[in-house]
Amino acid sequence: MNLKDILCKNWINKVYLDSSDFGSRNKEDTNLETFKLFVNKIYSVKFFTWVLVGTFTVAIDTTIFVLVFDQTKIVILSNLLSSSCATIFNYISHHRITFKSEQTHKSAGYKYLLTLFSFWCVNTLVVKILLLLIAVPAIAKLTAAALQAPFSYFILNKVVFRGK
Repeated sequence: MNLKDILCKNWINKVYLDSSDFGSRNKEDTNLETFKLFVNKIYSVKFFTWVLVGTFTVAIDTTIFVLVFDQTKIVILSNLLSSSCATIFNYISHHRITFKSEQTHKSAGYKYLLTLFSFWCVNTLVVKILLLLIAVPAIAKLTAAALQAPFSYFILNKVVFRGK
């Protein structure tokens, strides 16, 4: 029995043991299959590649941000430089490896830059607010990235790098 089967079985047991209606065997089998499909869709190779590329991108972004912010104390400049460097790595990796996009760079690049600019504006605002509250640049930058991540995968997968 693999990890997915164990997770699915535990999920089904919890759902049925915690409820007053134990349901029929057919209902449990249907729910188990539905949950397996959900787990397989979420934990795909594409998702794990996105996580790996994202981890490297965040490391590049945070390292450069902290180094520049330590010297300048200017959030906008630090975030612009760090995001620009991380973006080059991120775009190339996602276009070629993660999403294996069939779109031209002109088409995907335009959507990527538009998405990036939107995320950058929100990210800069969140970092600035967190620096006022936390005053630790690395934690502020990592927290902002964590808040942005769920939206990033969906938008990159469904809008920016979708097939032709």
